[in-house]
Amino acid sequence: PILELADIIAEARLHTLTDHDLELLTLLANGTSPAEAAKQLQISERTLRYHREAAVGRLRDTVLVA
Repeated sequence: PILELADIIAEARLHTLTDHDLELLTLLANGTSPAEAAKQLQISERTLRYHREAAVGRLRDTVLVA
């Protein structure tokens, strides 16, 4: 069914992310400000923005091939 396909796609997309990507995106998704997330990850806000955009781009570009 559709739900199973959506789960498969979601799982495939998550495998394109590194542990660092997941940590960064989780912090932001949980409401941590970019400044605080950067501080916790010991990176600059500019680097955080770069990594966030790269991770989102990888998620967007992931295609499930049957």
